[in-house]
Amino acid sequence: MSSVLRLCTKFSPSGFVSLLSGNSSHGRICALPYTASQNRYLSSSKIKVDLDSSNGVAIMQFQSPPVNSLSLDFLTEFAINLEKLELDRSCRGVIITSAQPKVFSAGLDILEMYKKSPEHCAEFWKAVQDAWLKLYGSTKVTIAAINVSATILFCY
Repeated sequence: MSSVLRLCTKFSPSGFVSLLSGNSSHGRICALPYTASQNRYLSSSKIKVDLDSSNGVAIMQFQSPPVNSLSLDFLTEFAINLEKLELDRSCRGVIITSAQPKVFSAGLDILEMYKKSPEHCAEFWKAVQDAWLKLYGSTKVTIAAINVSATILFCY
């Protein structure tokens, strides 16, 4: 687990920058090189997943403009991607971050429940629960790299 934490990275406008250092108890910033073995993996329209085969760390980027709202489609894609990563033996950890420059996520999309049928609301709530259970039931190390505004359901 500590090796995955040492490899924790986040996206900045200029690319990858290191977030943690395994050599210090103070978590000082250190420089880690960008690895060329990073491959596009399980990407969808709302979420991009890259798995670095050299270290087994997957980076899951939310890319659902304007504010990465958790809609029914988004939650479904999120749960599917987490499940696929869970089943991939080469994946050791997942870093969840945003591709949006100013926001991680605005949280649940309230328009998914406004003036909708009871069936749609039930389907939406089931998707919320499925995503929640997949995230918190994961055996992979999961890290949220939040460097912008976040009001998302998963961030306490």
